[in-house]
Amino acid sequence: METELLNIEKVSPEEKAAALKKAGEIIREGGLVAFPTETVYGLGADALNAEASAKIYAAKGRPSDNPLIVHIHDVDQVYEIASEVPEAAKKVMEKFWPGPLTVILNKKSCVPDGTTGFNLFDALTHCEKQLIDFGGHAVAAGLNVNMSDIDSFIKEINKYADEVLTEQDMIPTVDIDCPLSERSVTLENAKLLSKLEPFGMNNEKPVFALAHVQVMNIAPVGADNKHLRLRIVKNNQTINCIGFGMGEFAEFIHQGDTVNIAFQMDINHYQGNETVQLILKDIKRK
Repeated sequence: METELLNIEKVSPEEKAAALKKAGEIIREGGLVAFPTETVYGLGADALNAEASAKIYAAKGRPSDNPLIVHIHDVDQVYEIASEVPEAAKKVMEKFWPGPLTVILNKKSCVPDGTTGFNLFDALTHCEKQLIDFGGHAVAAGLNVNMSDIDSFIKEINKYADEVLTEQDMIPTVDIDCPLSERSVTLENAKLLSKLEPFGMNNEKPVFALAHVQVMNIAPVGADNKHLRLRIVKNNQTINCIGFGMGEFAEFIHQGDTVNIAFQMDINHYQGNETVQLILKDIKRK
């Protein structure tokens, strides 16, 4: 894979136009374009090209139930890719577009499943004969089913999942937004990140990585030792971490081990004091 740097800052208008044209050509040909965003970076590809969308999932280690956002150049394009647009959505789009507003709509067939990931609403639509009723959207749904139809529903939705999902989709992954050095793990930066709240769908809390840190202390904590308390050190900087639901890591990670960690940066409030604390997402022993 060849990487090319396209500079659009401090260049002439002609050079900027040429760089943007080149980026557009790369996307049209099924390639990826990385670009800076308000937070870290973004990856762009042709949303109507299943192979191009798959490259984003692979490059970012993105789980299949985390759909991509399709960007459009004008409101009219919504009707080309969405099967229906409710009146409430139309009013919101007219009010806030152009702007950073994401709307969740049912897609047309021109948008491949590879772009939207495993679509729960599509899965339930496929199984509607076994259901009393259902509703929701791509990543959250609810249903009512007769007790007598549960077995057939389970069989049908599993069959659908087998047809749609690949082996790669079933491998748990952690999407790292940005590697950090230990010098960036500060209370000041944790407070800056909190300004991006509220976090949720389409505004996920960033996940960072620290490499080659040493374990000072590690212990399971909480009821049934379900959680993990970890203290790490690198270049004489000590950092406290907590891993919810990660208590079993204490069985194979030990004091003195060198590890890589994936985490979210948080603020710990205790007895009137504030300190930076890392919320662990994964640990990998070197």
